[in-house]
Amino acid sequence: MTKEERKMAQEIAVFLKFVNESRIPIDPKSVEPIHSNGQSKPDILCSHQSEGLTAFELTELCNEDIARAIAIDLQSGDATFLYTSDTTEQRVLNKIQKRYEIAYPVELLCYLNGRSITPDDNVIFTIEDAIRAKGLGPFRRIWFWGENVCKQVGKGDDA
Repeated sequence: MTKEERKMAQEIAVFLKFVNESRIPIDPKSVEPIHSNGQSKPDILCSHQSEGLTAFELTELCNEDIARAIAIDLQSGDATFLYTSDTTEQRVLNKIQKRYEIAYPVELLCYLNGRSITPDDNVIFTIEDAIRAKGLGPFRRIWFWGENVCKQVGKGDDA
């Protein structure tokens, strides 16, 4: 399995867990990865029961320094101490500024996967602040799935 195939499989697994927890009416059997082939496309295409085909872009809200340290610690059995910062604002702003080449509505799923030090409430505030500053960009809705929260944090006028 290639690195890209592993990434797609992980995104599908994360997305299916999100669908189950959020209870949004998406047919799990319809969930499939979108192959970008070098184009700017979201990660997943699925069928929303009342809104039809919908694409999702996924982003894990994790500082890369933390992800790297966890990977090294798991291999070595050691523990790493490091200074780091929350990268939520920059990740969300980067996504909001992108444009996607797809004919379907696109939604953004921002999620935590056990590799963040920032509490859910702070992450939600940061996402909402980014939306207030820059809008939703190409997204119909923005979702947050954290350690203890799964909710919609941004919604377009037509959604």
